[in-house]
Amino acid sequence: MLDAIDVEFQMFVDTKKASIAGPPYMGSRAVFAEALTARCGQAEQMSGNNREILARSNFIKGKIWQGHPEKLDFTYMYKALDLGYDEIQVRLRLGVKEEERGSKAKALEHFHRVIEVAGPDHPASARAAKFILDLRKQGVAEGPAERTVEERPAESWEYAEPALGPHAFDARVSLHVKLPNTEQSLVKAGIYGIGCVRCQGAHPIAPCENCGETSYRFGLSTEGVIGLFCARCRRGFTQHRCPECSAFSPISHETLVLKRDPPKAKSGGFFSRLFGS
Repeated sequence: MLDAIDVEFQMFVDTKKASIAGPPYMGSRAVFAEALTARCGQAEQMSGNNREILARSNFIKGKIWQGHPEKLDFTYMYKALDLGYDEIQVRLRLGVKEEERGSKAKALEHFHRVIEVAGPDHPASARAAKFILDLRKQGVAEGPAERTVEERPAESWEYAEPALGPHAFDARVSLHVKLPNTEQSLVKAGIYGIGCVRCQGAHPIAPCENCGETSYRFGLSTEGVIGLFCARCRRGFTQHRCPECSAFSPISHETLVLKRDPPKAKSGGFFSRLFGS
């Protein structure tokens, strides 16, 4: 059923190019898009909400609603990505669309990921590399979305302890890097926090400032630095700026913490167990 919907949409695009290029979602195009979206919903229901079908259906809906003023196309495309649809194809499309709407840093992030997933010899990597080169010529900095610093004000935890030992931390990072769409062992905002390497304060991780998601996965920046990346929109950070002393802390087994109850005998802040303070 999805094959037929995809073919029908492409035929519509091929025969209505003037309409597609004009004001979006006026008249027949809106009616057509709504009808195809409803049929995608039927396909999802008939599959019993099979994850593979859901992923492809959202990808098709993203194409159907391309250019929608309320960004429905982005909503569907990011959902397809989250559900595990062909990451190379989705990220190429998202990179192009993010650049068109002015989010050039996010576009770079998608294009770099295409090369990482596809490998240097894949045709998609050649396309992504061309887009990256064009963005560089425009003066866009490399991968700022991946180096974003988490620095929003947050409550302070008086007592916290390391969430994972070094081996468990490395295993969690490896899991999320190898399976970038996994739902296992996500890092939850408000439950996990980051400890400051200077003042020893600890603060809960906040929900994603871009989309509001509360779950993160570990990942690597284009420079190979460990960070936390939103499980929905993939934006993330590799450092945390302490709201109390402004020091930068990396994401590591020493700084990823969980809140704990005060000890019976007060022995200091969250680093009491790490550095013996």
